[in-house]
Amino acid sequence: MSTIIYYFTGTGNSLYCARRIGDLLGDTTLVPIEGEGEKIAPLRADNIGLVFPVYAFGLPGVVKQFIKHLSPDNKGKYFFTVATNGGRVAGTLVLTRRMLGTKGIKLSAGYSVIMPTNMILLHETNEEKKKILFDSMEKKVREIVSAVKFHEYHAVETGTMSDRILRTGMLYRSALPFIKKMDHKFKADQGCIGCGLCSQVCPVHNIEIKNGIPSWNHQCEMCLSCLNLCPRQAVQYGNMSEGKQRYKNPYIEVKDLIRR
Repeated sequence: MSTIIYYFTGTGNSLYCARRIGDLLGDTTLVPIEGEGEKIAPLRADNIGLVFPVYAFGLPGVVKQFIKHLSPDNKGKYFFTVATNGGRVAGTLVLTRRMLGTKGIKLSAGYSVIMPTNMILLHETNEEKKKILFDSMEKKVREIVSAVKFHEYHAVETGTMSDRILRTGMLYRSALPFIKKMDHKFKADQGCIGCGLCSQVCPVHNIEIKNGIPSWNHQCEMCLSCLNLCPRQAVQYGNMSEGKQRYKNPYIEVKDLIRR
């Protein structure tokens, strides 16, 4: 039984989750979601997975575009989704199910997996908490794998009613049009050595190196890969990131996050 897992990742959490699912399932191909792409042809696999992080209590814009490009001929496959998040999945998976439904695709299972946050602008996760979350993630992955193997139905996991209505229904929908231009606060400080890694790890190719320093082109997903993965911690976001501990999934290497 073959599986294709499409994943979107910034600092490695969703890639790690997708990789662990694939390891346990076997016969699994992992494919990164990068840029807005073109129409996705019928997929030659028994199971189709989407693994992505929750941004602003909803789907990353690039994942929404990916779903819009799925061919209706993909219906009839076992589709499952996994939304990695820092503790609030809200209505993300409900929205995902609805979007897939517009393509004639039934979502058979939708899971929320809580992982350490990379949103260091607002939160930091200590090492003890990280270990607890990764142990919990491993248990959840085994639950997901069991469901996929036997093509079990699993109702999409959601947050509270207020989270679904206020955060996904209102905050996410109002914030989504502005996220691409939120990169205006990114900057490189004097520690920048012009290595270009920030450009290489950007999943939507939003960063160019001009005159030896990064320039952001306002097509941002706010995945914070540039901020968290800079080897000199020279990428800053206004005055909100200075002195903050950076985050990368400890089980993923930077080379795995460099885009094609």
